[in-house]
Amino acid sequence: MATLDKSILFIGFLLFFLLVQCGTADISKSFQSEQANRLLSADATKSWALFSRTVDGVDVFGPCLENNTLTFVKAAVGDSLYQLGRLITCGSTSTVDTLYKAKYALEADTDEVFQNSIALTEEKHLTIGTLVVEEITSSNLSISYTIDGQTVQEQYAH
Repeated sequence: MATLDKSILFIGFLLFFLLVQCGTADISKSFQSEQANRLLSADATKSWALFSRTVDGVDVFGPCLENNTLTFVKAAVGDSLYQLGRLITCGSTSTVDTLYKAKYALEADTDEVFQNSIALTEEKHLTIGTLVVEEITSSNLSISYTIDGQTVQEQYAH
């Protein structure tokens, strides 16, 4: 009987230890705003290549979008964002053009922790207002935004 009690006690202790460990693990990644900006711009200029785009959950990525890039430029006066690609009329013979440009600022809390959104100002060609960052690493960027009442989700690689 004593062996059974010790086994139950050991199993109980083991389960308690595992539950405590699971509770203390940080599942989400958070970055300081400076770290997030470094991932976006590489402290100068960084271009991201579009590889996926959905509008209201429908895949719209195709040949007309495959050369689109999103470029973040870190500057002393104000950080800038540019989207380059072919004109919407894909059959156009013109070269790559600026489809969108704006000044951007990462939104952070009082401790300068990045809040996964980027405020856009001085926008040209489109009015987006805010980009929501779904994922950011040194090589992957996933964003979403609303334009003309439609939810756009885009994925980029570097």
